[in-house]
Amino acid sequence: MSALRQMKDIGVREFRDHATRYLSGSDTLAIRKNGHLIGFYIPIKRDEEKIRQAVESIERTIDGIVDENGDIDDQLGEMFDLYRPRKRDEEKVREAWERFGQTMERIRKETGMTEDEFADMFDLNKPFPE
Repeated sequence: MSALRQMKDIGVREFRDHATRYLSGSDTLAIRKNGHLIGFYIPIKRDEEKIRQAVESIERTIDGIVDENGDIDDQLGEMFDLYRPRKRDEEKVREAWERFGQTMERIRKETGMTEDEFADMFDLNKPFPE
């Protein structure tokens, strides 16, 4: 069946009011405002099993890193804490940022994910695998 036959024609208010349903669905949408076509939503197909496996692999890798190095949540929290006015220890920030980069690289290496695939895991505009 062609995409045109499956396309739903909806108004912008309908899309706004039910965005969660439409964004997690598989329907191609033609979106109109005041009767004028303003855009399309065309969902992409994702390999949910591959995503689930990647999430599990990332969790195992992070658990291993925490077991080896201790919990780094506090260090990262301090580094990104914008509400606490204080002078940051730039050396600590540099070290934490370097460890963070190494951790992310290790996760990508152990999971076999590309940088884009890894970034997609944190894209809040995409549904999270169950």
